[in-house]
Amino acid sequence: MYFGALNKEELDKIRKRINRIIHIPINESITEIFENLMIKYSLIHKIGIPDAIIAATAIHYSIPLYTLNKKDFYFIPDIILY
Repeated sequence: MYFGALNKEELDKIRKRINRIIHIPINESITEIFENLMIKYSLIHKIGIPDAIIAATAIHYSIPLYTLNKKDFYFIPDIILY
């Protein structure tokens, strides 16, 4: 998100908005799930690194994933799409 900032003012706005978001740390379990997703789906479904990290986190915490891009996750059986 910081990459899209055009100037320091925009960067500060982005930083303030990000600080309001709940941050979920990536732990060893999420890393293992991520690796398995990449091994299983990177060739067949072309899952990208960011999507695999997001999916692994949702699976680890058993939380539904809210997305408008269900096509990026529908093939993962352990994920709950909202």
